[in-house]
Amino acid sequence: MRAAIKILFRDGVKDSQGTAVQQALGTLGFVGIEEVLVGKYITVKMDSDTEESRALVGEMCDRLLVNGVIEKYTIDYPEKDKKVWF
Repeated sequence: MRAAIKILFRDGVKDSQGTAVQQALGTLGFVGIEEVLVGKYITVKMDSDTEESRALVGEMCDRLLVNGVIEKYTIDYPEKDKKVWF
């Protein structure tokens, strides 16, 4: 099983890297950009797809991968042959 974890800042937390990217895109002539968010994307491959292994991925996020004070996350479980990056 593959778990695809997307991590972004919580609402209200300043994303200074996203702001810098947005300004740079404007400098390059890209218009109409309302917001840019920069986050982390992590994939974890587990040896089985069970409720227990999915719970372990959540625990990994809560205990190490995500700073719960300033970050939020979502976990997707893509199909076996589907790419897990965009």
